Amino acid sequence: MKTFDVIIKLKDNTEKVIESVSGYSKDDDCFIVTKNGYRIFFPTENVLYIGRSFDLGK
Repeated sequence: MKTFDVIIKLKDNTEKVIESVSGYSKDDDCFIVTKNGYRIFFPTENVLYIGRSFDLGK
């Protein structure tokens, strides 16, 4: 399975990098990051940006 790293920038200006993610998506009120078959939830009101680190050149 192909994996990638995801960068999440939160409204408190912290930045989280989650490595080896298999996917991410958005639900009605949260972003969902999937890693090792498990889902991690981030409420949309706390997130400024979410995306692959590859797309940012990081």
